[in-house]
Amino acid sequence: MRQMRPTKLDQKPTRSNPTRRRHVCECGRKTLYRRPSNGRMASDGQHHLCQQCMRAQVDHNRPVRPKQRPEASWVVSNAVAMESGLRHSAAQNAIDQGGEELLELTRRYASNTTPQLGGRVAESLHALSFNAAAAIQGRPDLAARTTAAMGLPTAPADIVVEKAGAQVVEAQVKFCGRPAATSLAVSQKKYTGMQLVTPAEQRAECIRVNRARGIDALGKRDYADAANRIDDRIRVDGVESEPVTLDEARSAARKPAAAIQRLRRSELIRNAKAGAAIGAGIHGVTSVVRSGLAVHRGEISPSKAAVHVARDTAIGAVDGGAKAVGSTVVRQVAMRAGARSLARSAAPVAIAVTTVDIFKDAGLAMSGRIDGDEFARRSAKNVVQGGTTWVGAEAGAAMGTLICPGLGTIAGGLLGGLAGGLAACFATSFW
Repeated sequence: MRQMRPTKLDQKPTRSNPTRRRHVCECGRKTLYRRPSNGRMASDGQHHLCQQCMRAQVDHNRPVRPKQRPEASWVVSNAVAMESGLRHSAAQNAIDQGGEELLELTRRYASNTTPQLGGRVAESLHALSFNAAAAIQGRPDLAARTTAAMGLPTAPADIVVEKAGAQVVEAQVKFCGRPAATSLAVSQKKYTGMQLVTPAEQRAECIRVNRARGIDALGKRDYADAANRIDDRIRVDGVESEPVTLDEARSAARKPAAAIQRLRRSELIRNAKAGAAIGAGIHGVTSVVRSGLAVHRGEISPSKAAVHVARDTAIGAVDGGAKAVGSTVVRQVAMRAGARSLARSAAPVAIAVTTVDIFKDAGLAMSGRIDGDEFARRSAKNVVQGGTTWVGAEAGAAMGTLICPGLGTIAGGLLGGLAGGLAACFATSFW
């Protein structure tokens, strides 16, 4: 049967011409409206091709492969998602490790009163949040430890921060009930040179009180020096712990398990937001470029291009968020199954990225857009790309850390993930 010529994309059935019907090209690229031949609908075997496929297909008997996702944007998106996922996975490991120390601390000092235990819990919370922040910023060389966890509960410092194994900062944490008592406690001269951490709501008042006190007549305290060093968090090389209030510390002392769950939920939300932002940014930018070129060539209208950009941005946000949340789900499943070493590795990130891509292709297969053979081919391709992107990101991050911890870690992970994804894309292009 003769191939019908497609009409304009924005031409829809009207009352005056109700015979136009909506069709989708076999590649899935465009929807078009076509006038049936002699008032009859085209047979099921007739090809409905868009203009691009009609120009590209010389032999109409040759099958048209269903539309492939834009490889460049998805390779970049997966590489960035993998690198971000590795850092957030390390942050989750820091929260888990700090949570175990917090539970052990509350068991060891269970006989203490809540105000006494609250101060010790505040130390663990600051060390925990500092290590999580260092992991997210790509600083595996920085680590905070409480002296109680190190077996030195009577040491002058409460927290020690190490950089590449060498001690660089000491911190003293005081959580008294009143700002006057807290400021007095941190002003002792034995804490000279340390970072002084107070409850978040008492910081400003502690500084004001110490500046108003003047000079200690007994010479045991240095109020002016302490006022310059009082803070509500630990700060080292741009990495900061989260401020903790007195009520939060005492609540965690009473219910440590609930406090740990709140920290995990907070990290999950932060991870999901980061993944959604990454996906929306990458796919939104690539869609703007692709749609802009299509408008320039006259293939689509500006309004249609705006719809495409909004759609691709939303798809990218959902995809990135799903991969971020999926890595946490895989991690929790592995933890409950007893595979702690697997859960604390970067494997959950790679599994989540690959699984989400496979589920998207499964949706195309269930809707009939692709057949079983195409779904199997795409699934195998997703597995290979996910594995090589993971390996590349891990290797690149390790090399970047050796060169420049932080920026080098992130850049190395991105470049390594891109190299792995592009290599897999090239290798699987022959399948």
